[in-house]
Amino acid sequence: MITFCSSKIISVARPDQAPVTHKFMMLFSGGGGEVLVPARSTTDRTAVSILYAAEAKLWNRTISFVSVAGLMALFTFGSLLLFWRSLNS
Repeated sequence: MITFCSSKIISVARPDQAPVTHKFMMLFSGGGGEVLVPARSTTDRTAVSILYAAEAKLWNRTISFVSVAGLMALFTFGSLLLFWRSLNS
């Protein structure tokens, strides 16, 4: 259900540069052996990420967000209900 992924991005242009380690978490899905493509920010050239984690699993990210937000709303509602009952007793 939860997959923790880790990768190292090595620069081809500057092989002496230390590899950048990138870690991310996927809910309800895994990598499945897909090729990871590094992506660099256009505004900050030092910011490097993996395109797979950023864009390729948008539906997975949406379901994950809705699930976590729904659980948090449920717990918040339950806490408020218990608080309301304790005030009225």
